[in-house]
Amino acid sequence: MYSYMLPERKKLSHSIPSWVDDGAVFFITICCQKRGINTLCNPTAYHTLLQALHHYEEKQWFRVRLFVTMPDHVHLLMVFNPQVEMSKSIGCWKSYCAREIGFIWQRGYFDHRIRNATGLLEKAEYLVSNPVRAGLIERADDWAYSYKGTDLRQ
Repeated sequence: MYSYMLPERKKLSHSIPSWVDDGAVFFITICCQKRGINTLCNPTAYHTLLQALHHYEEKQWFRVRLFVTMPDHVHLLMVFNPQVEMSKSIGCWKSYCAREIGFIWQRGYFDHRIRNATGLLEKAEYLVSNPVRAGLIERADDWAYSYKGTDLRQ
């Protein structure tokens, strides 16, 4: 019998490099630990997620440009305060929401810096169309679990 060693998942750095301009927009995806279960698309969970985002916006840790909640993950377009680490901002938000809603997020998250205005608009269109592609609704405007924050133009 053969024994195979699976690769160990590397912990990625989520530090924003010093050469990235303040005000850069980041695309963030955060997944629930249990995939395939509708944990987040209900009024109570969505309200808690959104309320927590607003709380950290008021603390000026980040600005939310777009927030789309899917049944087992969330997508965000965000601008981070350079004085507060991205990982701290996301980690505190995830911890608060997990405690309030009573579920577990996957460890870590995915982030990608949006490089220009065209990329921002393309990513925003991709995010708002996600519930349509998933077969949850027919028109993106019908999705009750998304929030358009500050201006999407860079």
